[in-house]
Amino acid sequence: MIGYRTRLKLVTFGGLAGWFTGFLAAIPAEVVTGVRDSQGEPRLLAATLVMGLTVWAVWTFLLAAAAWLLLAVPCVLIFPPAFLVRWQRRVVWLAGLSAVTLALLKTFPFRDYATSKLVTTFDLLMQYGLFAFFFAVVTPWLYLRLARRVLAEG
Repeated sequence: MIGYRTRLKLVTFGGLAGWFTGFLAAIPAEVVTGVRDSQGEPRLLAATLVMGLTVWAVWTFLLAAAAWLLLAVPCVLIFPPAFLVRWQRRVVWLAGLSAVTLALLKTFPFRDYATSKLVTTFDLLMQYGLFAFFFAVVTPWLYLRLARRVLAEG
């Protein structure tokens, strides 16, 4: 039996690893956005990348903290670790599938007034989709790996 403190500690490690993995996965999309926004100026590129990656790190940390608090913690406290470990593959697949579904449903339309057309931006979809997928898959995966180890020891 794993206590509540241990469960919270394990899901915290999982959440931090999921945030960091999602942040690293979205860096190429951030670099592409920085190159696009800097218009070929090397100094502007460096400043854009530093500012963009800093803002992206803080923003994704806040998104990960909200998802961790609203989804991961209640699931970990409600369901026993043995049950989640037994259904590990299904839990990770369900988390990844829900993140992909959410990313695909959440396109960012805006109206281009120069052409009077509704345009969908896929660059934001790529950044948020990569972050959401890796956060949603790595967080339960690491929690379940650590929970399996604790269950085997105790």
